[in-house]
Parts: sequence; C-alpha cells; structure tokens
Amino acid sequence: MKLKLWIVVMTCSLIALSVHSFEKSDNNKGKSVKDDHYLQGKEIYEKLNYDSLWNEASDIYTDEGQALVNGCIEKYGGHKHLESVNSLKLEYQSETVLLNKDQIITKYFQKGRKHKTTISENGEFVKARIINGSKAWDITPEITQEIILQEYKKELFEYIQQNMPLGIDNETFTGIRYGKRENDDLQYIYLQNNDTLMTILGINPDDYLIHKIEGVIIQDDNRFVFIYFFSEFKDFQGFIFPSKRKYVSMGLEVSNSNLISVEINPIFDENEFIVQE
Repeated sequence: MKLKLWIVVMTCSLIALSVHSFEKSDNNKGKSVKDDHYLQGKEIYEKLNYDSLWNEASDIYTDEGQALVNGCIEKYGGHKHLESVNSLKLEYQSETVLLNKDQIITKYFQKGRKHKTTISENGEFVKARIINGSKAWDITPEITQEIILQEYKKELFEYIQQNMPLGIDNETFTGIRYGKRENDDLQYIYLQNNDTLMTILGINPDDYLIHKIEGVIIQDDNRFVFIYFFSEFKDFQGFIFPSKRKYVSMGLEVSNSNLISVEINPIFDENEFIVQE
C-alpha cells in the first residue's frame, strides 16, 4: 500500500547520532513504559510504548482515518499540487541547545529516495549525511564512510518525512493505521516499513496540519525514537512549511530551528547525491 510525509535535524556528531532506546512491553494500553517520563524544563515528554499504540490503532480505511488523511492532503494543496514537487532545497538556522552552537542546516530532497543534509558553523563545513537508494553515507572533513543499517533507517526516515504528506500516497508502506491517544489533541497516522521503521504523523484535526512527526527504528526488542515538533506554518511559494521546528531526543530538547529559505524544484547537479569514497 502507498502513502505521504517531510523533514530532519542533525546537530553535532554526538547529538546527531543520539537516540533513545525504548523497552518493549506487554502493556496494551499505550501508556508510558515503567511510568517513566522525560523532563525538560517545564515540559514532560512521556516514554510511549509504540508497539501498543500500533496494535491499538485502527485500519486506515475507517471513516475517521480517511477523513484525516484526505483533510491533511487537501490542506497542503491537494494531490496535483503536491505531485508537482520533484525536489526541494531548505535552509535552516539552528541552535543546538546542549552545546549552544549556531548552525546552518541545508536539506536537499529529490524524489527517488535521494536526500542530503549538510551542516556548517561560521561558514565552515562540519558534517553531511546522504541517502541514495539503498545506501547512505556519513561525511566529515576527515572521512567519508557508509553508515550502518540502524543509521540508514534514520536517514530513510528523514527522506520520508521530507516527502510528507505526499509520501502517504507515493511511498510504499507495509502497514498504515490510524489512532488517537489519551489526553492528546492530535490524531495519528502510523506508517510502517517492513516492521523495521515506523513514521508517525501527528495531525491536528482542527487545521489538518502536521504538528509532530515521530520516527521509530525497530531493532529486535529496542525502539529508537526521534521526535520533531512543528509550529508557525507559513506559505512559501504557494506551499505550506513550518517555519519553526524543535527536535527532542533522549528526553532532551536537542535543537530549535528557523526556516530561512525555500527553493521548490531546484535542479541539482547530477553528482549531488553521489559519494566518492
């Protein structure tokens, strides 16, 4: 079955690889595992049991599920409008919370599972990640290397979310479900890739905008989770993008970013996503 999505955050080497492992549990209520929470400032980030949330979710073909998907796609301009986007170049000004560093993050997206993220500080290149088809690479000034499977899944998530909500239709998923959560105003679309990666869209049913995206890497009994929060949605060249985003990992607010430029359908060099190792 096919479906739609968008976005990524990478900070410094330490934080870019930081994830949180969630324990698998028989708790079938989707409550927090071991009543554990993340505490960051005045906000509490609950550790969720994603296996339970998936099992509790309904088939996407329920009336509510279809209404949420259709409403979201229409909010972002409809199928034909979204299909006109073949490539994107997005530039963010980002502040890493833990290290208090200002970075420029540039994201390159092209249909066909091609995605690149570059990070610079004070005009100097720091790091890049590229995914091209079934492979992905980590690039620094010192070394270029193909990344391990777990990190490939992270980059695949970044590609998929950049393609939202259109990805709901033009990406292939092995499972799609719809669900609600207790004491949560958002409604959720769960998209699963071969039981190894789950991408979850948190959509506000009042405005049909995607306010949160969760990426869950499934590896044996571990769940590695990345969460992005989006706000202050604006029109860029006729397309809706969140101008602010927050990245939370391991219970910590890792970075806050402001979208400073958008290019729709830029023409990339044929070597943009090719890596010479």
